[in-house]
Amino acid sequence: DKKHLLEIFLNQCLTTFLANPTLYANPRNRITFAGSYLSGRANSWWGGYLSDLDSAEPRHEFLRSWEGFRDELTARFGVTDPRAHALVEINTIQQGAKQRVADYIIEFDQLAKYLDWNDAALADKFFLGLAPRLKKAFSMRTTPRPTDLTTLAALAASMDNNYWLYDDAGKSEAKSSR
Repeated sequence: DKKHLLEIFLNQCLTTFLANPTLYANPRNRITFAGSYLSGRANSWWGGYLSDLDSAEPRHEFLRSWEGFRDELTARFGVTDPRAHALVEINTIQQGAKQRVADYIIEFDQLAKYLDWNDAALADKFFLGLAPRLKKAFSMRTTPRPTDLTTLAALAASMDNNYWLYDDAGKSEAKSSR
């Protein structure tokens, strides 16, 4: 599903606008900039509105402001209900067996920001999605696992780093003993 890529694209546009506010003070400059990077179906859709954007007062309301354009683009090509989407995704997200926990944390945080869950609930959901090797490492600890997401994620990252250091060292030993 490529709908999540639109959020990344819109964040990149906003970053550009913030870096050069004078150039992108005009909504037409923002819309034209964003439109110039659209591809595939989105570019085909966009191409049909270029002549309207070129007029003094565009007929289509969404071509009159950046917010209107962003919202129209999202309605057509993005996730229209980020909270509902995050709720579905957070219930299925799992750290892959060969995936670094840092990548899992980023994916998890991207979803969690749309939910109004308390920290303990997020920490529990995060833990459930960890790779079995990390759950096992947590089970071998003598202290309870942290109940806040930040501490839990930091500890999982530390354990994961140790795992990969050990795994990489084992591969190096195996190669040198041949």
